[in-house]
Amino acid sequence: MSLFDQWTEGFLSKKEAEEVFAPYAQRLASCWWGAWTRWKLQDTDFQVRMTPATRAGILQNLAASFAREVFAGEEKVRIDETLGFFKIYIDDKAIVRLKRLGSNHLAARNRKSKRQRRYYQQLPIKGLVNGLTRITVGYILNVTKTDTEEIAASFQIGDDLVYWFPIDAKAYGKISTPIPIEPIEPTGPTVRPANEKKKAANDE
Repeated sequence: MSLFDQWTEGFLSKKEAEEVFAPYAQRLASCWWGAWTRWKLQDTDFQVRMTPATRAGILQNLAASFAREVFAGEEKVRIDETLGFFKIYIDDKAIVRLKRLGSNHLAARNRKSKRQRRYYQQLPIKGLVNGLTRITVGYILNVTKTDTEEIAASFQIGDDLVYWFPIDAKAYGKISTPIPIEPIEPTGPTVRPANEKKKAANDE
């Protein structure tokens, strides 16, 4: 057995991970497409005022909200939010986190807490179902960092990438967003043009 095989022993291989993800890949990808669709509906002025970290947080929260919907009632999928972060257990074989991925397909991390380091090192953590393969499903930004280039699943041990595979439209065909995304209607008072106000007054 090679050192690499010893290092990755007990975890899902790339082929095994692709098989486990196959029934759920489109829905996982749709959570990110839905999140980006919702983001793009926001006012441009609002978007440019957000820092990259804030935008990533908003997108992550949106993706998590869609995941709760598309996997509701799914027998082999369990949403878990203990330990203060969102994760998805799939088929008792993998734990999925929804996170932005860097161009190197590693999970983006702004802060490296001890628990976070242990998580990506695939080490036991109290409160998790240990022994499962921890995979990150996330988006990779385009060159201008204004939109997503692709959606991918990534398996890493520490800061070393073991494998990754695409789960976006390029790999699975056209993917629709999980629920119809409609523009958010304004909630404030309606302001009518002056000519409409005059017409309304004349009609009374």
